[in-house]
Amino acid sequence: MISKKKFVSAILAISIVAALAVGGTLAFLTDKDDPITNTFTMGNVNINLIEPAGDALATPNEFKVSPGTTVTKDPTVRVDPGSEASYLFVKVEEGAALSTYVDYHVDTNVWTLLGPDYPGVYYKTQSAIAADGTAASYNVLTGDNGGSVTIKDVAGMKTGDVVTLTFTAYAIQQAKFENNPIGAWTALQTQLAASSGTGGN
Repeated sequence: MISKKKFVSAILAISIVAALAVGGTLAFLTDKDDPITNTFTMGNVNINLIEPAGDALATPNEFKVSPGTTVTKDPTVRVDPGSEASYLFVKVEEGAALSTYVDYHVDTNVWTLLGPDYPGVYYKTQSAIAADGTAASYNVLTGDNGGSVTIKDVAGMKTGDVVTLTFTAYAIQQAKFENNPIGAWTALQTQLAASSGTGGN
């Protein structure tokens, strides 16, 4: 027969085991791994439109000419190292009656006309250039020394007439616009208009 003291000890022992069992059901298996931080950095597209200086006696990129002369011009789009894959665009705008007085040709071996609804707008694709890579340069015009503009011998041209030929270069990253240069141009113009508060080109 178990004495009262031994019986109490047995009950206490059973109670401790039961408590450990209950405690065990509450000890979930856990682990903690090192955190992973995702960093999103905006890509970079950096271009420059460069030209030689004009007539030494005039303002740079202003030329004193006479009918029948040819002016060497080499507007060049340069893509700097560190640039993402992009679409490059050049918009060529003619001043009033320009075609009457001036003859020039965009280098279609490099540039492609965007389409009939986008007069004067040309594009080309550009692959990414590593930060330690070499800049890429593309002439806009064909002709000697990278490009030329010929002033036609037209009787209507007289002293003091001013004719302008304007080149504007643009770039936008290719992401989301693969094989869609018109979509890229439209998005570019929309973004430029939003940032300047004016209409697109």
